[in-house]
Amino acid sequence: MANMLRYEMADDYTTEELTRNYERSTPENRMRLLESLYNEIYRPPYKLARLAVQDQNVEVREWIARHGKGLDYRESRLIDGELVYEKPERDLEQHLKNDPDPFVRACLRENPHVFALIPLTATNEFLESNHIERLALMRNPKIHWDHQLLKKIFDYDNQELGITLQERKELICAFLTNKEAFDYLDKTRNLPRSEWPTFDYGMNNNFLISLWELAAKWPKEKPILMPYIVYRYVPVNEETRAKIYKTEQEPVCREAILDSCTERDLETLQLGTVDENESCRSAAQFTIDQLKLNDQIVTDTESDSETPSAGSFLDKIKRWRDDNEELFVAGAFLVFIGLTALFVLFTDEGSRMLAKLADFSSTPLGLIVFWFVLIFLGLLAVGIVVALYNRYQWLHRWFLRIFWLGLMGVGEYVLESKLIAYIAFAGFLASEFLPETWELISNDLADKIVKRLETTNAKK
Repeated sequence: MANMLRYEMADDYTTEELTRNYERSTPENRMRLLESLYNEIYRPPYKLARLAVQDQNVEVREWIARHGKGLDYRESRLIDGELVYEKPERDLEQHLKNDPDPFVRACLRENPHVFALIPLTATNEFLESNHIERLALMRNPKIHWDHQLLKKIFDYDNQELGITLQERKELICAFLTNKEAFDYLDKTRNLPRSEWPTFDYGMNNNFLISLWELAAKWPKEKPILMPYIVYRYVPVNEETRAKIYKTEQEPVCREAILDSCTERDLETLQLGTVDENESCRSAAQFTIDQLKLNDQIVTDTESDSETPSAGSFLDKIKRWRDDNEELFVAGAFLVFIGLTALFVLFTDEGSRMLAKLADFSSTPLGLIVFWFVLIFLGLLAVGIVVALYNRYQWLHRWFLRIFWLGLMGVGEYVLESKLIAYIAFAGFLASEFLPETWELISNDLADKIVKRLETTNAKK
């Protein structure tokens, strides 16, 4: 059977004990003491809380303003059906609201235990606060309950709050960093009525939709902040996402929509694969690969799309040039390498240069330079092949054929190794006649390598 906690029902003795421990502690230990008490019991004794609220160290006052619970220690009585408060000096919330430090006063606005009735008080608190206090209020985990206030902030044309455009942008960004609020909104927006935890069934889903619709009305001023950050960080249902994507004219905003897609947003991802903008198509493909939706998305550049498309012949030529620019650059580099090799191997001047390089490479410095250049060129060649493979995946079987045939030639004629040639030939047959199995094995191996790299980076 569990025992009552030591400070659960504080008396004069335990209150004095806590007070002395507090006064003897450093500011850091005072905050630890307060945190442990708030974790064990609802709130510390009034005497201790008052010491924290009036502490000379501003860090302690910041902490209790942001994390304190039940700071109103006034006594209340019901007289003739009306709640009457006594001992107003025990209202520590009011003490913090009048704190001489403006940041302490702002921290109080972020405390969800102080502003527990957000739908009833948020708008009034917003209007009575200065800008830094409003920024803190936007980070209050319960601010999402006041949909009307937030929609007024997101509405570019609304002037009821008397805020400037820059203040409006900062308030929106502050709200978007409110992880607790968005975790709740995202969790509850798709729950069926039987599982809805509150009376406001469907309101959160409608609220998130309204944020996207309000953001879409903002003028596109460079650099584009709105609606980019809403598309990127605010969850929304798949119908609204696809609808907004079809009407969005800025490629960077469409890319933000694609980056935040989930496995439910198949229609939007399908639109992204046939977008006229290369970055949008790349973003769509990246998201599809990340979510492993390749078998559910039809990639057909000739399919009908409701996104804007270029109509003139010159526009199509320009788009084709842009789409294949990487191929041109890589091809030019490979041609340059080939011509250089021909010059060195089959001309007298090239032979003399090769002999000088051979003499130089026999020296210690030359050996270091030789290996450095060789490794650099090797990595560059691998990078080009990988980039081409990723960019033109529809040609992946030709890449595999060239790779295995090239390895066969190297094994047979350069290394004079039958074993390597036979292994390469087996790989060629596997990639030729078992493409699906081979691709499945390759993708699984690639996924394992990526996961291992991500794990290693996370540990670092």
